[in-house]
Amino acid sequence: MPGEESLKHIHQFVELVFKLFIGLLFIVWIYIMCICPLKVNAQNKGGIHAMTTPNSLQTQLKNYILSDKVFEAESILKQLGKDAAPVLKELTKSDNAQVRSNVLELAGELSDVESCRLILRLLDDPDSEVRNLAAFQVSKCSHQELIPDIITALEKHKDSHTRGILSLQLGMIGNKAQIAVLRKYSQETEDPELRQQISLALARLGNPDSRAELIQELGDVNLSVRYGALKDCLYVQDNTLAAYFTPALEDLRNVVQISIPGEMPPVYARMCDVAVTTMEALGYKFSFSAETVHVRSHEELDEARKIVSGLPKK
Repeated sequence: MPGEESLKHIHQFVELVFKLFIGLLFIVWIYIMCICPLKVNAQNKGGIHAMTTPNSLQTQLKNYILSDKVFEAESILKQLGKDAAPVLKELTKSDNAQVRSNVLELAGELSDVESCRLILRLLDDPDSEVRNLAAFQVSKCSHQELIPDIITALEKHKDSHTRGILSLQLGMIGNKAQIAVLRKYSQETEDPELRQQISLALARLGNPDSRAELIQELGDVNLSVRYGALKDCLYVQDNTLAAYFTPALEDLRNVVQISIPGEMPPVYARMCDVAVTTMEALGYKFSFSAETVHVRSHEELDEARKIVSGLPKK
């Protein structure tokens, strides 16, 4: 019957349209659930990237420093690197001493040449706490390009505290060309502590007279003088000085408490124990670990003494 055949075709057509409609809905669902989020994420990433340009990070850094949020500022500082220098330089001119202190902390973290120049500049700060922090941060000035800046600061700052710190840092990064400069300041001062600091810097730079003074102190029978000389060897970092450690290695006097304060009875390291640890720090190797100060056994001390006995005295 023709009527029934027509109805059959109509039914098939409706079924096809329905399937197409369901398929279209499925495609729309896939688009909404999968493709749209990808586009949004891409846009967000683009927005984040735009927000973290150097200029915007510099603004964040400045705001954190001004609001005394040093921890947050350090995070931005790591992202900016050397691009943080203009912000730090600008804020050294702040009227707020705390802001200048924050700048010093961050300059010490950055420790590039320009940041170190800011540290040296703030040695002139009108606030004593800022000056003290700047002096503490001078040890971060480890670039040889800063040698002229440190020499200029030495000439400018005549107080013993600042000049001593600058002298020691010049000894750390300088060379024999700076020996004459330091000798001049040693001759000018009557402060024994400053003279000692300059002598150490000279010894590290290879001045024979200052090295001879340190060797003499290693042999001094005075407990504090000999102990101080061992500690000074760590700064000078001349491992040939170990050839003169025999008096210290034979010295059984207690010199420093190594037990926890309040612990009874207290435990003390002897001069010989400190000498062994100093040798380890200067690069000598033992059959035992000597990185930290401990009371050494007879066998350990004999091993150290044997090493020293075979060293040439220069």
